[in-house]
Amino acid sequence: MPAERRIGPPLIWGLAITLAVMLTSWFLNNFERQTREIETGFSWNARKNAFLAAERFLLRLDIAAESVAGRGRLRDLPAPQDVLLVKGLGPMNDQRREALHQWLSAGGHLVVEAMELWEPDAEADSRDFLARYGVRLRESEEKPPDDTVIGEVDVEHYPVTLEAEFLARYYLEDAEGEAHGAVSAGGYYRLLQYRVGEGALTVASDLALFSNAGIGERDHALFLALLTEPQEGGMIWLLYDSGVPGLGTLLWRSAPYALIAAACLVVITLWHLGARLGPLLPAPEPGRRDLLAHLHALAHFQWRHGRGSSLTRVTRERVERAWLRRHPPLRGLNPTERAAWIAERTRIAAVQVQGALYPQAEDNRLLVARTALLQRLWLAVDRRGIGRTIPHEAHEPTRGANSEYR
Repeated sequence: MPAERRIGPPLIWGLAITLAVMLTSWFLNNFERQTREIETGFSWNARKNAFLAAERFLLRLDIAAESVAGRGRLRDLPAPQDVLLVKGLGPMNDQRREALHQWLSAGGHLVVEAMELWEPDAEADSRDFLARYGVRLRESEEKPPDDTVIGEVDVEHYPVTLEAEFLARYYLEDAEGEAHGAVSAGGYYRLLQYRVGEGALTVASDLALFSNAGIGERDHALFLALLTEPQEGGMIWLLYDSGVPGLGTLLWRSAPYALIAAACLVVITLWHLGARLGPLLPAPEPGRRDLLAHLHALAHFQWRHGRGSSLTRVTRERVERAWLRRHPPLRGLNPTERAAWIAERTRIAAVQVQGALYPQAEDNRLLVARTALLQRLWLAVDRRGIGRTIPHEAHEPTRGANSEYR
């Protein structure tokens, strides 16, 4: 075996392994593995549910909690040992307001955000549940919308004072002075608490401190756990949206299969209406249009709009150019002299020649007579026709023409 064959393969493998080791060493010396956290914003569930983070925090503390939407929890109230945290009650009829009051009296705890601003000159809105307890929500227009204030919260049986952040623009008033607990910030009430029978009503100027964006700030999470601590065997209901769903949402929840069947029926009906019945008809052959029909229609249109005399303009100009071309002496004459010169040689009255070639006024009634005269002048333009008599009977104007042409 030649020496080249014995040395060649080991040499190639050695070079390949050396190159691989060098590339690996260079990569490890110039790059390092790092873990980076990229902010992607709230998930779809978090954007829909403002109390999602609060719910998970309470569950982590082994506190039974559930976040819901709709007005089901306000219509079918939970057990009296439960806590109901609501982001705005919305309008309620007398029956619902009385049922909610009875639930509070039986031991329920309602934590709610005041939504309706109180106007001094406006009549009391009977639909506002909080007006029954003398709660008024006011607005300070001097404060920017995003300005906040810090309030100190003293919770019963808890040794540490907590801090809570509220929007400075909104504050509460205790009109009846019956609140047994309050949180102040910036010189105004931000949270009021009332005893209602065996239960409690807590009204806040805003609940943004318990939302996904605010639950992790200051002592908001701890304040939520202490404020909404349920009774033994109870749970916390976080109602993040008390609005009435739309008609489409209600129909989809109640009868989804009926909506799907209706949509399929509409699609089939539209397809049936657009379907072809029978064979296709052959495309009609485009017929040739008669040029004379177009000319007749154009002339009729001009005549109906009082512009019949303009139909002879081109003919007049053509006849005049023919006479000027055949008889150059006419170019130095004016229209009256030209008419007299032509009349002398065609044996047609000068006034008729001038009326045919140079009409002073447009008169549709003379159209036929002037057309006949122009035809006679066209036939007489030839030198050989000068001096001969042009048959007059063949071009006699119709009745109703001007007397000068009779």
